[in-house]
Amino acid sequence: MKNWLILFLRTSSPVIGAMVFLGGCASKGPGQRAGESIDRGVQNVKDAVDPAGPGEKMGRAVDRTVNP
Repeated sequence: MKNWLILFLRTSSPVIGAMVFLGGCASKGPGQRAGESIDRGVQNVKDAVDPAGPGEKMGRAVDRTVNP
């Protein structure tokens, strides 16, 4: 009986760990939203000093579409 339990725990723990790691949260918390806002502000300042080209703008638009 004990061997069965050990075998079960060894095989199920990586699966459970992967589910926890890959599951994540569906909604963004206030800290993540604030961080993204700061990131956008820094990017806007960088763009004011050195404007982004059309390819870079398109890439950012794709990133925002894929990762809302």
